[in-house]
Amino acid sequence: MASTSVKKSLHEIIDKIEDAELLDLHLKLLQKEADKNFFSTTDDEMIARAEQSMKSVKEGKTRSIKSFKEEVNQWKRNQTM
Repeated sequence: MASTSVKKSLHEIIDKIEDAELLDLHLKLLQKEADKNFFSTTDDEMIARAEQSMKSVKEGKTRSIKSFKEEVNQWKRNQTM
């Protein structure tokens, strides 16, 4: 679905919701997503992520590329519901 269609659908749904608390929760969720920016990650955050990744590898917490692709495909299937 094109982003234009998604936005139109969201506007239509939002216009029907009267519960201010529910709208506020959705607003906060959308704002949090909109505020995420990979390029705003600090050097310290990137180093911490890399260190955590290396720790996971050393602990044997890895998976095959096949397993990863299957997980991604499953996630994609669940997103269209």
